[in-house]
Amino acid sequence: MTERNFHADCPHCNRDEFIDEDDWFEHVSMCEWEQEQDRLRDEEE
Repeated sequence: MTERNFHADCPHCNRDEFIDEDDWFEHVSMCEWEQEQDRLRDEEE
């Protein structure tokens, strides 16, 4: 298992441990995209 040594908060969820800054950035981007998709789906209903 890979150690998660980079600590930063995701503004979209409760996750705060990542492998490195790139891992954090990738997660935040995907998390933001997923929340946007959820919001758009909710608006369509």
